[in-house]
Amino acid sequence: MANAAQVSRNYDKFWLALAFVAVVLVAALLRIARLHSIPPGLFFDEAANLFDISDILQGAHPIYFPRNNGREPIFFYWASLFASLWGVNGYASRLSSAVAGTLTVVTTFLCAREMLRTWSKDRRWADWAALAAAFILGITYLHVHFSRNGLRLTTLPLFLALGYGMLFRGIRRNSWSALAWAGVFGGLSLYTYIPGRLAPIPLLFLPFALGFPGRTWRAFWQMAFVGIIWLAVWLPLGIYTVHHPGDVLGHTDDVSILNPVNNHGDPTGAVIHGIVATLGGFSFAGPRNEDQNLAGRPMLDPVLSVFFFVGLIAMIASTVRTKEPATDGQTPSARSAVVLFLVVWILSQAMPSALAVGPPGFPRMYGTLPAVAIIAGTGVGLSWQAMVRQGVTRIGTWAVVGVALAISTAWTVHDYFWVWGPSPDAYHWMMGDKVDSATYLSAWVARDRVFLAPLYAQDNTIKFLTRQSPAQSFDLADLVIPTDRSRGVRYVFPTSEQSDAAKLAAELPMPSTIETLKDPTGRYSILVSVDVAADRLPAPPTNRLAAFDGGIALARA
Repeated sequence: MANAAQVSRNYDKFWLALAFVAVVLVAALLRIARLHSIPPGLFFDEAANLFDISDILQGAHPIYFPRNNGREPIFFYWASLFASLWGVNGYASRLSSAVAGTLTVVTTFLCAREMLRTWSKDRRWADWAALAAAFILGITYLHVHFSRNGLRLTTLPLFLALGYGMLFRGIRRNSWSALAWAGVFGGLSLYTYIPGRLAPIPLLFLPFALGFPGRTWRAFWQMAFVGIIWLAVWLPLGIYTVHHPGDVLGHTDDVSILNPVNNHGDPTGAVIHGIVATLGGFSFAGPRNEDQNLAGRPMLDPVLSVFFFVGLIAMIASTVRTKEPATDGQTPSARSAVVLFLVVWILSQAMPSALAVGPPGFPRMYGTLPAVAIIAGTGVGLSWQAMVRQGVTRIGTWAVVGVALAISTAWTVHDYFWVWGPSPDAYHWMMGDKVDSATYLSAWVARDRVFLAPLYAQDNTIKFLTRQSPAQSFDLADLVIPTDRSRGVRYVFPTSEQSDAAKLAAELPMPSTIETLKDPTGRYSILVSVDVAADRLPAPPTNRLAAFDGGIALARA
């Protein structure tokens, strides 16, 4: 009998391992397929990141990157590994995010397994529910969307899942080494993205959920130990923050609805609106900005929402309906700890969206995703158990769960690859127009003198893509007309400033032509160029008093 039981366990482990590999491969495919073309363009935050990645490859090693409102460092060092192989370009940066997103599916499985083994003594059920959580994260539209962008937020859920997973492993096994790793990974989460600063909050509640102070203060000392290591890992960045508070904290204040500039004198109303919009973002209505999402799509589709609410309600109910150990032998305090931790994880990581302008802000809610997936995965596991108790056959149970998750997967694939990816909104929001504009500008600079309107001259995407052949900027209020007749002159505007182009053409003291440029497909107008032929330019002055660098001369009036 013992041998038969061992064979059964090994058989189950084999299928679990095989299913785990399949889940990771599906997640990787969704994040890497067609990465050269979807998303289109190069978002300006991605372009700003590429400047810093380039600096790293040239020998810079800052602990914080102040460019572009300030950014935490882990993503840049991670992405620089890919840039060293594929070059400093958008594909390398996005590939680093895709790999980080796939690894997050792995760490979410590990975190879910530790939490659910704490929540239930049925290890087999916990492992399969954890696998369901990993699969759900892998097919969640929002995680697919940002795993394909070269942005630093992709590293936040990776380290949250690692840190929190090791925390529950340490609690469950009373392992101080696991708790030490929880402190290390938790501290590193502060080096990923701004909401990582709130990552320690769930730790404050655990001692009480675990029975503190009744368990001889053990839970308190465990959390204190984790917190000390967390703080030690964060300390270098903390020292930098003390010496450069504007770099690290300035942008947070700029976008906060507690800032009177943003709440228009009604902070209470702004907070209430932020909370309602953020909570609604999980299952009811997402942001309209198509750089974040397919416009209006909530974080969870209806199928995943059902599993999420089934899991959430059942988990909460299991902690309050009785003070006796559950039928699987687990204690109420252990179950309470898991449920409370997951809820606080979600609320704390959703807080940056609720307290910032423009809620719901999916980038600011991104750290909630592993916890949301774990609860939804629990919902899958509990639904499975309920069907089995109702006498549904194993094949029937597999069919129901499999079809439901297949529908959700197809929904994500359809919405991302067939609806959002090829859409005009994605092209413009992800700045495909600027990528195509940079191609024109680089070609023109090789033969003409090109002056670029300030809106584009200051744009990160344009600056990065034309860094080898930059155009000059100009100001309509103080226009300089070249007198070098060896090359023609182009004054270039984005199509949104077509009226300014017409105004400039009318005010030039020499004949010019206006040309509207389209993207390579011919679908979108992207640039307006006011062209002056070389022989139409004014003759160089003959009464020069002095000459300066850059072809500038001082002439007698």
